[in-house]
Parts: sequence; structure tokens; C-alpha cells
Amino acid sequence: MKKLVVLFFLALGVVWTAATDAEVFFARVTPPVPLIRARNPVSLTGTFLPMQDRNNVHATFVYTVNVQGKKWLFVVKNAVQPGNGSVTAADILDNVIPPEMCFVGDEKVVTPLKNPDIAGKTLQLNGFLYPTTGRMYVDSVKTISD
Repeated sequence: MKKLVVLFFLALGVVWTAATDAEVFFARVTPPVPLIRARNPVSLTGTFLPMQDRNNVHATFVYTVNVQGKKWLFVVKNAVQPGNGSVTAADILDNVIPPEMCFVGDEKVVTPLKNPDIAGKTLQLNGFLYPTTGRMYVDSVKTISD
């Protein structure tokens, strides 16, 4: 029995020292805290493209977007959080997983986003992004001249 206790503590010592840090060995894995909370104002600048262009787009932030049943690719060129210059586009958009968004809002604002004429135009969408659901409430849309 004495040998078993000694072997137990010896094995525990080996395992304990094998871990680079005892905290790492026993730590729980917790998800990172997102830098952007729900319902923060954001401004997204990007281009709407037809879904068939999916294989031709090579950009960092490309999202499948649903606008009242119409599907687009939305290539985001810039994302800012008004009043918070320390938040980068990656901070805002990395939390939108999977890369799908749904734009909702006042019908007068959102309905023109279904129009095929907006394909290829650079637009600035202002509103509130809920990153965990990928839903964005769009307050305003502005065409940006390149």
C-alpha cells in the first residue's frame, strides 16, 4: 500500500512538471470576449456582387447577405464604429460567424438593396450590427463614388 501511495505522488509530480504551467494544465478553455457588443453602431462600406461571382472574389471580408429574400455577396472594404477609433474592421467583423448577414430595417431603406442596379457600386451602410446573429439593422444607405 505504501508503494502505491508513493507511486501515485511520483506520477502526479511527473504530470505536474510536464505541464509548462499548472494553470495551463488545469485551465478551462473560455471563448474570447468580443470587442464589439450587441447593438453598437457600425458603418460598413462595401460592394454588393451577384452570388455567381463567389469564386472570383478574393477579399478578407466577404459575406453572403440576405436582403428581404434577395441574396448577394457583400465585399466589405471598411468597417468602423463611429466614436470608437480604436476598434478595427477585424474587431467588428471577426465575430460574425458564419460569414452571413441579414440586412433588416425600414422598408424605404432596405428595399432598394434588392435592386440589381446596385451590383458593383460601393455603398456605405449605417446601422446597428448584432455580430452573434449576423443581423444588421440598417438606418441609412449612401452610394460612395470611387
